[in-house]
Amino acid sequence: VERWVSNAGNPRTATVLVPLFHAVGYNYYFTKLSVSNLSVDKNSLSGLSQLVTCNTSITSLSVNNVDMPHGSLLPLWDALRESHRLKIVEFKLTKSLLSIKEITAIAAFLTQATSHFTSVVITDAVADGKGALEAVRSVLWALMNNFFAFKYLGRLILSGNYLGNLEGEVMKMLQKKSLENIEELSLAKCGLSSMGKLFSSSSVTFPKLTKLDLSGQDLSGSTKKKATKGEWNYFVAWLSSQNGSCVLQQLNLSGTGLPSTILASIVKTVNPALSFHLNAASNGYGRSDADVIASSLASSSAGNVVGLDISNNPFTDEGVEALAHGLYHNSTLKELSLSNTFRFTTLQKRKDLVSALTQMCSSKVLPLEKLSIAGHKGSTNKERRLLEMIAPFFLSISSSSSTLTFLNVSHHGFGFEGASSLGNMLERSRKLEVVHWDDNSITLPGFKYLIHSLQQNNSVKIMPLPFNDLARLENSGVDSTTLSALTRTYETALRSNYEW
Repeated sequence: VERWVSNAGNPRTATVLVPLFHAVGYNYYFTKLSVSNLSVDKNSLSGLSQLVTCNTSITSLSVNNVDMPHGSLLPLWDALRESHRLKIVEFKLTKSLLSIKEITAIAAFLTQATSHFTSVVITDAVADGKGALEAVRSVLWALMNNFFAFKYLGRLILSGNYLGNLEGEVMKMLQKKSLENIEELSLAKCGLSSMGKLFSSSSVTFPKLTKLDLSGQDLSGSTKKKATKGEWNYFVAWLSSQNGSCVLQQLNLSGTGLPSTILASIVKTVNPALSFHLNAASNGYGRSDADVIASSLASSSAGNVVGLDISNNPFTDEGVEALAHGLYHNSTLKELSLSNTFRFTTLQKRKDLVSALTQMCSSKVLPLEKLSIAGHKGSTNKERRLLEMIAPFFLSISSSSSTLTFLNVSHHGFGFEGASSLGNMLERSRKLEVVHWDDNSITLPGFKYLIHSLQQNNSVKIMPLPFNDLARLENSGVDSTTLSALTRTYETALRSNYEW
């Protein structure tokens, strides 16, 4: 049930929705119900409780981004708890702030459930407040103690709910045999603060866990003054203890205060037989951290790291140069994000940085397929953008030896010189499939030049229009009719590559 586009923003009333829910309740061909992006009044969702009481065929229930008065869904959760015929196996509740009573009712539903859940997603649903922790604790206990319902659970997402001071309960939950089949686990942005409390025991085993997200919270277990590495050593030790059985392939530790030395240890600890993606963005890494990371990735003892996101870290130009040199001999990395890591110091060091990136992309060993080196979004600070100095870099992408299929060079303000170099790259490239290049202060001649080059290319299939630049051109007095004609030509060139 999606928002009516023609009446977007106006609350749906019971007069509109209840008959619809009533009809669905008696139609047993429906197996999935999603209520999303909806603004409702107090009584409009009353029909949902009647629906789940009548219907026995729905196995997937999703409530996403519903704007409603506090407590409106309480009858629904009570109906789910009392219904013994409905067998929900996929439960999703996102971006719909609930009252403490509602969370407690959901916990009761999960505690008494008799179906075999495969996916439980509860995100951004509970605010920090009096009684909130107890309500969330009841949900955790339900997940721990209903072995029958959760023994086949493969996906558990609890991100965005405040779990501060509940690390002990979370750890007990993780140790339960009922969750041993988890393949994807997210505890991101939950206000957790201690890796030691979460992973201090080797009995926390996930033989099928392939994706773990702990991002968006300081997990150092430290005071605000100084981070400690001791807490992170628990996590490394836990990874080491799982090495024989661990199948982890995606780990998100962005915005967690992850020390670069621990990142290096993780790279060496992961199972070398599996492809591994690590997100360590926004961790405040500086110049010295770049050397540590570069050394770990250049080492022969590094695991099979195929994806690395270290964007939004102030490495400086020298640091990014060191990273590029370190990765030159890496033989596993296929996806790399270095966006918003540049900090200008001297003109020569900026030239050395561009040269190092060029050499890295020309490596005959590095199998890089996806590269993001975007500058700082919306920044007027030229220190964080490569400007027209990025132009020589495009030459390396156009060579026949380049393996890149994805490139993001947005937010550099490289003007006509950069646009023309990017155009020359497109004329020669036969492997690039996706290019992002918005917010680069291109001129009208630069846009025309690139369109002409795009018409000579037959590999690029996705290259979103640079809307920020087009808006800037229109505001500077360029005729909108001219811009519209050019954008049509641009899109026609991309469509022809699909046909090719």
